[in-house]
Amino acid sequence: MAPAGVRSDQGVIGLSAGVAGQGLGRKVTSLLVDRLAALLGHFSVSARTFQTGPLCGVNELGGSLGYGQLHLLKSGKAEVWHSNTRAHCLDGPALLFYPRPIAHRFVTDQEHGAEFVCAHIELEGGAANPLANALPACVCLPLSQMPDSLPVLMLLFAEAGELPTVGVRPCSTDCSRCCSSNCSGS
Repeated sequence: MAPAGVRSDQGVIGLSAGVAGQGLGRKVTSLLVDRLAALLGHFSVSARTFQTGPLCGVNELGGSLGYGQLHLLKSGKAEVWHSNTRAHCLDGPALLFYPRPIAHRFVTDQEHGAEFVCAHIELEGGAANPLANALPACVCLPLSQMPDSLPVLMLLFAEAGELPTVGVRPCSTDCSRCCSSNCSGS
């Protein structure tokens, strides 16, 4: 049941006049969290790690598969390109989330690379998933903007360090396909 002053019919939350300052903010937040929990209960989310460790040079992800991706940059610098447009310049820990399939590529230092943990994300319902449709094509957040998440992310990095890499080019002594001029953004 909705708290006094909150109308929740037809998925709309509205506040009645004169209820401000009565602790209603906590009740509204709780109601929103309950709705998100219900949404996630109907549309499951699954993740499968496909890369842990450094990526060097140019690494392309085609976007032709039926799922999105989550990339956590642990350390280093990386440019993120969408087609011929440099979308992001990352310097240090950051999160990139693609809720829907989209082609993108990373350009990093060909010798030292950047430390990543990457996972395929599948939102049940695909194109019909309301959460996937409500989010932008790419969410990019520096981890410094999410200080409460750092302990969980450090556990994720530690656990992911035990997994093999699949489908990407990790750093090696032979990065003949890479050239450091790609990292200049030109």
